[in-house]
Amino acid sequence: MDNKPLRQVQFVFLLCHIPNSGHWLLLVCDIEMQKWIAYDSLYDPRHREVVKE
Repeated sequence: MDNKPLRQVQFVFLLCHIPNSGHWLLLVCDIEMQKWIAYDSLYDPRHREVVKE
């Protein structure tokens, strides 16, 4: 793993565990596009309402 400053990386990955549910989210920040992308381990259309652009 590199210890680069955030301004020198393209993506930041954040893995989030939802306690007592077996549910995980992977949040990816695209630095260049200034956008977060969410990947949900338990796909449900209702989850799209929680994570909007």
